[in-house]
Amino acid sequence: MNKAKWAERFIGWVAGWNDAFHAVLERRHIAGVRQMFGDPADDQDKFDDRVKEWRQFYYGRMTTTAALLIGLISIGVAVLSLIVSLVALVVAWKGGALFESSFFTRYVC
Repeated sequence: MNKAKWAERFIGWVAGWNDAFHAVLERRHIAGVRQMFGDPADDQDKFDDRVKEWRQFYYGRMTTTAALLIGLISIGVAVLSLIVSLVALVVAWKGGALFESSFFTRYVC
């Protein structure tokens, strides 16, 4: 397993989510500014500087979003593994001792 390859895939996946969230936020924000103040075409340079400030502000927010997504996936995996282990324990308990040959014959083979 190549760590650099996994890191590259992970960063690519997170960057995709960041781009998607950022595009939606920026589009909504610009639409709100246009609704409140009209078209900023008369002072486009100032507006572009403001958009750069927004992007810098939301960079930290997007990093937090990535961490939350990873945390939610981790919780999902943990819950799934808990359910699988509980099912295995119930099956083993109903089938008798875990290491009896009848258990393995009945459920594994």
